[in-house]
Amino acid sequence: MPKFTSAFRRSSNPHKNLTGVRSSRAPSSLKEGVMGRSTEDLDDLFTEEVMGNTTKSWRQFFSVWDIPALIVFTALFFTVLLQFLTRYVLNDSLSWTEEAARYLLILLAFTGALRCQLRDTHIRLEFIDGFVGHLLHPIKIFAAIVTTGMFGFLLYSLYILARQTSFQKMVSLPFPKYYLYALLLAALVALVVLQLRQLWRLVKGGDA
Repeated sequence: MPKFTSAFRRSSNPHKNLTGVRSSRAPSSLKEGVMGRSTEDLDDLFTEEVMGNTTKSWRQFFSVWDIPALIVFTALFFTVLLQFLTRYVLNDSLSWTEEAARYLLILLAFTGALRCQLRDTHIRLEFIDGFVGHLLHPIKIFAAIVTTGMFGFLLYSLYILARQTSFQKMVSLPFPKYYLYALLLAALVALVVLQLRQLWRLVKGGDA
């Protein structure tokens, strides 16, 4: 029984060799694999090339077209927060916060569409692209023409609506409605300009 115990103790320690002397280092394959990978990861994290690509990627995610949407989203966030605090904490809600949040949400939809239009990330059925083959480019041109027409129709309809209701004021805010219509018109004009530019690129044979 003592012989079995001593043999088990020698074999249970992976850092001891057959003579019973403790080894000063771990197995070379395991050590090189772990240390080599961690060293390479650290080198990749702090190389100028990767850090430069990271900075470039941040610039790709944010542009001048994102500023209107960020401003509207920030205003909407604080308006909804104020509405929540006054209604459920102070039990004395501000009536204008609900209407302001509704108008800001409408404005956010149009300003956010600028970002989607610029990067061509609007929701669409992308699985159709794999079935049309060489007809994909003409279909993209047709879709761009239809989208441009839709934006133009929205722009014209909003202009008519603004002219007919420009005298009306908001219910709980001391501002006329044409302030909101003017901002929406500016967003729609920008959308039409972006869509025309992408359509021109498609017609020339490039990618939108």
